[in-house]
Amino acid sequence: MKIFGKFKKDFIILFFLIVFIGQYFNFFYNFYFVFNNTYTKRMEYHYGYCAKESYGYLSKINKKFIINDNIKILNNELFPSSNWFFWKDKVNVDENYLIILNYYIKINQDGDKKQISENINLANYDVLDKEGNCFFLKKK
Repeated sequence: MKIFGKFKKDFIILFFLIVFIGQYFNFFYNFYFVFNNTYTKRMEYHYGYCAKESYGYLSKINKKFIINDNIKILNNELFPSSNWFFWKDKVNVDENYLIILNYYIKINQDGDKKQISENINLANYDVLDKEGNCFFLKKK
């Protein structure tokens, strides 16, 4: 009987330890989140659609436009580069295309020219896609 009592006590301690560690690392929520959301939804949740690193917007551009080269991506926010989401190894960067994330349009004093930043003037680009503060541009 003492052996059974010792086993029961160890089992209860182990059970509560596993539950505590699972709760501490948010295991139960993470398990639920992984199995109830697709890969794309999970990536958009963590990396944003047109915010943060803008995975959702980059995914949309990747699906909507068939581009075989890598595209230069500029992000106005302080986040790591978003290039790695759809980077193609051993492929050149196409200088004719540009994706800018988290930039806001500034109207110059003359009112005609729209400028995104000091270095990017919309007069030099055609806007292929715009959503919120994210732009997909092509040089004229």
